[in-house]
Amino acid sequence: INKKDSSFNGTDEDVMSMLATQAGIALQNANLFRNSESARDKFRSLLDIIRAMQGEMGVNSLIFTITQRTIRVVDADRCTLYLVDNVHRGLFAMQGEVNIRISMEQGIAGMVATTGQTLNIPDAYENEKFNQAIDKKTGYRTRAILCMVIKSE
Repeated sequence: INKKDSSFNGTDEDVMSMLATQAGIALQNANLFRNSESARDKFRSLLDIIRAMQGEMGVNSLIFTITQRTIRVVDADRCTLYLVDNVHRGLFAMQGEVNIRISMEQGIAGMVATTGQTLNIPDAYENEKFNQAIDKKTGYRTRAILCMVIKSE
């Protein structure tokens, strides 16, 4: 702050101190509100997934709902759900306009599908199992991966 015609006095300091305190409270409240809105959106997305699983959607609609809502639940920018093709020992998925088909012996998704183990990988390109061919095919750059099995009994 720059005073127009003179220097600041004690009253100016007191007023600005009160204003700064109130501004700090307002900023904290705005932050809390934003966080609660984010938590509410995540909860709604989770409910949407649960409703979709309980409903009578077709497989494609269910997969679309799961992949689109999961992004919000875990603050991701992409989600791919691979389906197992036991006849050909492979995995397949739709990622936008791109069909992805891989062998169950290939990559992280193949390893998880084969072993049932959940993998949380902070840097995909640092993992030797990561299949970079999918990124090259889709034009996307994968960073972190959380990969787990969803089983249908």
